Amino acid sequence: MRQVLRVGAHVEVVVRQARGPFDVGRTRTPLETSERLTRPVVQRERLAPGSAAAWLDVPKPEVAPDLAARLTRNIPDSDAGDYYRTVLDLIVPALRTDMTRVVTCMLGSESHALALPEIGIRETRHELSHHGGNAEPLGRLTRADAFLTGQLAYFLDQLRGCEDRGEPLLDRTMILFGSGMSYGHSHGTANLPTILTGGRGLGLRHGRHVDFNLPAIARYDLGDANS
Repeated sequence: MRQVLRVGAHVEVVVRQARGPFDVGRTRTPLETSERLTRPVVQRERLAPGSAAAWLDVPKPEVAPDLAARLTRNIPDSDAGDYYRTVLDLIVPALRTDMTRVVTCMLGSESHALALPEIGIRETRHELSHHGGNAEPLGRLTRADAFLTGQLAYFLDQLRGCEDRGEPLLDRTMILFGSGMSYGHSHGTANLPTILTGGRGLGLRHGRHVDFNLPAIARYDLGDANS
């Protein structure tokens, strides 16, 4: 936001200086288009009481020494679970202290996710994904998926244990968990499995499995299948 305000203000000045006395009927330049797009954001953030611009100047909260020591350790790749949980532990205080309201966390890319030797899996995620449909590597992939989902459960427990305006922080936070591939062996990207959790205090209803690919079976006359 600070960058938007700074760039927007600079664009305003440059555009004013670039305009001459004979600007009637001219085609809008890219610079003027940029100024036109950023102007509403700049004006809104300058005028709105309690705006994000003012929030940017709020001092960062102090971090307790024991928490800081735990979150600044050098963790080897072989301790993937500890590594993942430490990353997730960094997110919780950031949300709890309102340092940010949006976080993107990637536990590992489709091609370079960590091996999980602590549960007996030496292959990387990419190696596991090219299983050829064989039961043994598919079993290891399932164990890896269960391990990563366990890290999500850990994160949800941490949010549940923090209070935010009289509610668990989990109930005021929406978490989207998923993968960029549904079937890695053939790089399939259709029908991605995705979990949406948290946000109960924001009106979300849970406990459902929703399939957006298939219409309700009641819409079909199964008798037509034999015709």
